[in-house]
Amino acid sequence: TNYNLSDHCSAVSQPGASGGVNKSRGLIEFALSSIPSDATILGAFLSLSASGPTDATGAVTTVGSVGANACHLLRISAAWNENTVTWNNQPTTSTEDAVPLAQSTYPLENYPNIDVTALVQDMVSDPSNSFGFMLKLDDETPSRGFLVFDSNSAHADKWPALVVVY
Repeated sequence: TNYNLSDHCSAVSQPGASGGVNKSRGLIEFALSSIPSDATILGAFLSLSASGPTDATGAVTTVGSVGANACHLLRISAAWNENTVTWNNQPTTSTEDAVPLAQSTYPLENYPNIDVTALVQDMVSDPSNSFGFMLKLDDETPSRGFLVFDSNSAHADKWPALVVVY
């Protein structure tokens, strides 16, 4: 399923309503094309604001971030379309310079100023193989979730924000 119209971006693993497991990985892309490919990135910092409760259904998605939800931010290395991407056609990623995100200590924990300098340097230096960040749980067994607001949210002050100094 494509959740492009959702107000949050999430990495989730929870039992399915009819059996099985529902999993998701969050995709976030920023326009970096104005930064020259030979630029040295002096600092890059990503801020994520916790989302929840939401109108979504299911145990994990209704309470915010839960469980042993440690994640990584990975560089997406293949093009994707926000209107058509699903689990079955998700883009490839690179684990080089992946950024770990520690497990949440409470459901609405924000992650301000995550140091993504090396990851953004990779993206700027190799733009033909760089298409944003993937938020992926380290352990994708149920029940755990990491939910943050995305740019579909009515709360623009909670959208993912990337600050790059070069």
